[in-house]
Amino acid sequence: MTTKQGTQYAITISDSNKFLDLFFSLTFDNGLTDAINVRQRFWASEDLFDPLYKKYFDPKNTKRKIKGTNLNDLDIIEKSEDDLKEFLNFMDEANAGFNLFETDNTFNTFTKLELKNGETERETPCN
Repeated sequence: MTTKQGTQYAITISDSNKFLDLFFSLTFDNGLTDAINVRQRFWASEDLFDPLYKKYFDPKNTKRKIKGTNLNDLDIIEKSEDDLKEFLNFMDEANAGFNLFETDNTFNTFTKLELKNGETERETPCN
C-alpha cells in the first residue's frame, strides 16, 4: 500500500482464521447459505467489525480515530503519525491476525511497526 504522502506499507497475515473472522461479513453474503455455522460466523464478524469501523474509519463519525490527512496541511507528518498510531490501535483491538510493515519503494527493506506504551515502535528491519 502507498499513502498519499508516498509512505509504503505492507501487511502480512499471521493468523488467517482471525483475519477472516474480522472481514467475513464483508467477504461473504449472509443470504448465500443456510448453514448455521456460516450464519453465526457472519453475524459474529459483523458484531466485531461494525463498531471498529465506526470508531476508526467511518467518515460519518466526526470523532473517528483515523482522520486521514490533507496534503495542504502543515501538520501532515504529525497527523500521519497519529493516524498510524490509531491504525496500530485498530489492529490490536481487532486482534485480526495481521502485521504491518513500513517498506521502501522497492519492497526490499521491511520494518515491523507495533504499538508499545502508546507509541509507534519500529523494530529492526526484517530482511
